[in-house]
Amino acid sequence: MSKQATYYHNPRCSKSRKGLELVKKHGFPCIVKEYLKKEMTVDEVSHLIKNLSTSDVSLMVRKKDAAYKELNIDEKSMNNQKWAKLIADNPSILERPLLATNKVTLIGRPPENFLQIITNS
Repeated sequence: MSKQATYYHNPRCSKSRKGLELVKKHGFPCIVKEYLKKEMTVDEVSHLIKNLSTSDVSLMVRKKDAAYKELNIDEKSMNNQKWAKLIADNPSILERPLLATNKVTLIGRPPENFLQIITNS
């Protein structure tokens, strides 16, 4: 298996901790990125969006988060490029956790979604 996977992690989030535990339990090799501490580029977020397992990019954002509400986003006016910039500029609104390979990005809601990558590797 030569895939490079990245786990986008927020250690303060119980779902993110549970997802990381699941990944480690299965011995799935990945880089753990604490995206709130280490900047995400627009290109990086664009890659996540491009490989997202759903066509609804808005699922990648935490709509109930206060920061998202303060941004007052008109979702109808958003395209993938605008979403990428918004998330890169405001990483706290990124839904977590995410597990991404060079082929697919999965949202860990619930964390068991990651088994799609883990068990098919």
